[in-house]
Amino acid sequence: MLVAACVAAVLGVLYYARAITAPPLQANFPNAHLASLKADLKRLDGQPSMDMADSVFNTTLHAARYFQREGLITMKESDEVIAKLTRQYTPFFLSSAKEYFDQSTWAASKNFALRRRANLLCGLRMQEDHKAILDDAMRAKVDSVTIVVNAYDEAMELAKNVLFTNIEAVRQRLRQADSYTRMPKLCNCTNLMERLKSMRTRIEQNHYRYVKGKVEEMADYRYYSENYYKNNLAVEASNAIKEYKSNAYNLYGTQTSLDALEQRYNAYWKDALEHYNRQHQDDNNSWW
Repeated sequence: MLVAACVAAVLGVLYYARAITAPPLQANFPNAHLASLKADLKRLDGQPSMDMADSVFNTTLHAARYFQREGLITMKESDEVIAKLTRQYTPFFLSSAKEYFDQSTWAASKNFALRRRANLLCGLRMQEDHKAILDDAMRAKVDSVTIVVNAYDEAMELAKNVLFTNIEAVRQRLRQADSYTRMPKLCNCTNLMERLKSMRTRIEQNHYRYVKGKVEEMADYRYYSENYYKNNLAVEASNAIKEYKSNAYNLYGTQTSLDALEQRYNAYWKDALEHYNRQHQDDNNSWW
């Protein structure tokens, strides 16, 4: 009995000591950083304004990347948050872009922002398998935004190119301008359409100035040899007049009268011939 009592006492002491020194069970608290990201995602539920959607997208994307980089969430958790964020946000982006393209006035700064955001959305990928977050159908819709913005930039650049170079180059430019005026969405932008449609008038004016410049070069007959004047300057001016008269109305829908230029051409030609004839007479007299 005494031995049994001693054993019991020792076991009791050991149990008590274990109860005192054993570490507590580890508490399983939720990840506060992941919870905050999920809370941000819920802000895209319903119909938030586009400004709100943009703000949520920007801050949540940045936060998810930062938390992963600092080891506060795992790569898988970051991927899941960014994937859900992107898929929730993209419809808002597309709706906003459509509303903007339906307007009659566009802004270069807005176009730049749309292209930059579209490129970002299409470029987002899962880190584990590098698979694009958006599926092919959704990426095609986002790409269409970039296509419209790029076409706007190209059309604006084309509308600036109103110098006359040659008939074929002008014809190609005007054909391209006409194609832009028929593009869906792009045709809603009145400022761009006005610039494209005015290209014919502006090129015609420059074409006329080109012809006038060729004719006016003939006034400098004193500074050229007779051979160069007759076979180059005069021929170029004559060809420029003929080319304009043959093509201007069909190309531009309008044509400036060349009566005054033709009269100047004839006057310069007459003056030049008299000048060169006097030179010949002077040469003959000096020989004797």
